[in-house]
Amino acid sequence: MGNACCSNEDRGEKVQQSTLVPAPEPAAPQVEAPRKVQQYEPRSLAQAPQVLAAAPAPAMAPTPAPVLAPVQVPATARLPKKGPEELQVEFMTPEGCKTVTLRHRPLGIDFNKTNPIKMKRVQAGSEGDLVGIQEGWQVVGINGEDVAVQDFDYTYALLRKMSERLPMR
Repeated sequence: MGNACCSNEDRGEKVQQSTLVPAPEPAAPQVEAPRKVQQYEPRSLAQAPQVLAAAPAPAMAPTPAPVLAPVQVPATARLPKKGPEELQVEFMTPEGCKTVTLRHRPLGIDFNKTNPIKMKRVQAGSEGDLVGIQEGWQVVGINGEDVAVQDFDYTYALLRKMSERLPMR
C-alpha cells in the first residue's frame, strides 16, 4: 500500500491529473493608524479638570500601583531652604561635612580640576574666606544635590551656573 502510488501497478485504473493551488493568504492584521503626539504644554492647576474631562479614557486595563520600598533621604537633601540669591555648598572637611552659604560674587576660590573638586586656595577677604572655606576641602554637594560622584565638568558647570545668580560685592 505504501508503494502503490509510486509503482507502475495501476491495475488499469485511470489516473487523474491534479493541480496544486496555493492556500489563500491569511488576512493582514488590522493596525490602527499612528496617533498624533501632542506636544506637552504646562497648564495651571485651575485648567486640570478641563484637561482631564476632555481627554479620552485609555483603552488599557488599569495596572496596579507599584509597591515602593522606603528610601533613606541623603543628608544633603536636608539642607535648609535657600533664598533666591544664595548658593549652598557642602564640603567634606577633615572634621566631617560642613555646609556654607555664599551670597555674593566673586567667590575667591581656586580649585583642582578633579572631582570631587578640592580647594587649592582661598583669596583673603573674598566671599569664600568670609564664610570659612579652607584649602583641602572637597565639594560634595551644591544646593542640596549630591555631586560627589559626578564628573568634574558637571560639578563645575553647576557651581558656575548657581554662582552666576549671586550679586556682585
